[in-house]
Amino acid sequence: WNPPLYSVLRISGGRMSILIALAFLPAAVVVAAQQAGILLADTDSKAVIPYILAWIGGGSSQFWGAILIATLAVPALGIGSSILRIQTKALLDLAQVTGDRPQQVIVATVNALCALAIALKGGEILGLILCFYAAYLSAVWVPFIAYLLAAANWLTFSAGSVRWAAIASSLAAISALAVSLFRPDAIWFDSPELTILAVGLAAGCLALVSAQGLEKLVAVRFSG
Repeated sequence: WNPPLYSVLRISGGRMSILIALAFLPAAVVVAAQQAGILLADTDSKAVIPYILAWIGGGSSQFWGAILIATLAVPALGIGSSILRIQTKALLDLAQVTGDRPQQVIVATVNALCALAIALKGGEILGLILCFYAAYLSAVWVPFIAYLLAAANWLTFSAGSVRWAAIASSLAAISALAVSLFRPDAIWFDSPELTILAVGLAAGCLALVSAQGLEKLVAVRFSG
């Protein structure tokens, strides 16, 4: 019996219950609005929450309705800043920028300007978030697989080949992201997310195998 540990577990359990309740809150609001006849039959699923907020505020043309709809920008900015921070950290790690403050500022600024250019292109916020997540997964997918193979003692790749794979998959994913945004007719599988994942994974695997094979070939040539 450990009273301090029990207190911590009780507090953690209470917080977890609150988080679970908050996770089901949007779905409960939508179901309640549908049963009350607030939602129109032709309301798009992506516009349900904004429509409910506008209805609570008396309409999108009313002051409180506009304020409530504007509150949706808060979670969108939170998600966007989190993705931007992850991308900046990944770029700094790939470029091996550690203590040089000016270089860190330059990399972060360029990344933010690229994200701003994509945001100014417009589009659905959920689509942009999914595309950014797909680009991030494409960048880390192959290095993570290489790490799992090395941890299981199945196959070990050199650090240089893993780094080249990460760079290649990142560049390919960013290129596929740009194509999906500015040339949506060129995407595959009718899904920009799958296109980004496929292009990033293929480029990363090709770079990993090519770099590993080239390193072994150079090692054999010089050893001979």
